[in-house]
Amino acid sequence: MAEEKFAFESDEVSVSFVLNSGLGDAIIAKKVFEAIIELAPNCLVDIFCTTEALRTCAKAFYSFVKNFNRLLNQEEYSANLQRYDLSIIVFGFGFINLQGVNVPRLQAMAPKLFEAVVKIDEYNRNYIHRLAAMPLSITLRDSITAQILGKIVIIFCRVVAHYLLATMKLQFIFPPNSKRNSTT
Repeated sequence: MAEEKFAFESDEVSVSFVLNSGLGDAIIAKKVFEAIIELAPNCLVDIFCTTEALRTCAKAFYSFVKNFNRLLNQEEYSANLQRYDLSIIVFGFGFINLQGVNVPRLQAMAPKLFEAVVKIDEYNRNYIHRLAAMPLSITLRDSITAQILGKIVIIFCRVVAHYLLATMKLQFIFPPNSKRNSTT
């Protein structure tokens, strides 16, 4: 797979998709993956997995899907995150974190996917980011789990993400109250 180009090097809509937890979260993420393909049938998707077990899941879940392009390693993901038309992380509790959106390109090439992204962003602003108690309780749970299991690195990343949710220190893709021109 390493010889393949990145999805963003194609003329199609490019998506980076992160799998970052267990098998259950990977199953939830598969539904999001399928919805993206339904809304942008010609998109190409690169997937970054935070563990070897998730790489195995990704190969099993996605290798037969024509839109799956390649698996990314940590360096490739970190260096190229902002080059994709859409970059997301799906968390197990149903939160879709928009890491990056190329608004003009996504709006022009995949207007239905763009409209879904706008709705996800609005939903996150109105519901997810205001639920301070939930992310804080998840942060506490993950901190304790990290200590018990000794999985400091991956769990620590989840703890930081939940803390950022709880304190609303996330960078939003669309500025609050911004006007979005729809082409649909």
